[in-house]
Formats: sequence, structure tokens, C-alpha cells
Amino acid sequence: MTLHIVGAGGFGRETLDALRAMAPAVAAGAVFVDERCDARVIDGIMVRRPAQVGPGTFVVAIADPRVRRRLADSMLARGLAAASVVDPRAVV
Repeated sequence: MTLHIVGAGGFGRETLDALRAMAPAVAAGAVFVDERCDARVIDGIMVRRPAQVGPGTFVVAIADPRVRRRLADSMLARGLAAASVVDPRAVV
């Protein structure tokens, strides 16, 4: 199952780094989803438009709360399930 990282900017790339530390096999199959990014690949990960998402899970890596909510609602409406990424190196 594909994990979609919604947002290919700095927050999305930090999320990818945490995912690689947490679950390298999942990270290898992850994709970025971004409505504004023109790149096709970032740090070895494919970049797709929201209309191109397939089945799987998602995590939104966008700082703006309004945009984050809109994109999360869009992914949920497409049938994707929300996921969490927690960096195993985090100190709580």
C-alpha cells in the first residue's frame, strides 16, 4: 500500500526523512502529492498531482492549517486513510 506524503516542500521532505528512519520499506514506496510542484522526482520519490493519487494512506505535510484541512479532506474523499509518521529519533 502506498503512503502519500501530501506536500513536497520542506515539511514534506522532513516527513520523508522521518519515514525513512521509521519504516525504510514503506518510504521506498512512498510518493509525494503536490498541486504546485513541477518536479517529477524529489529525493528519489515520485511527485504526483492530487488527481493522480491511487489507493493507500496519506499524511499531510503542510504548515498552513486551512490548506492542510482542505487537502486532508480531499484525500479522505478519495478513499485514502490518514496515517501518522513519528520520527523514532524524536525525544518526547
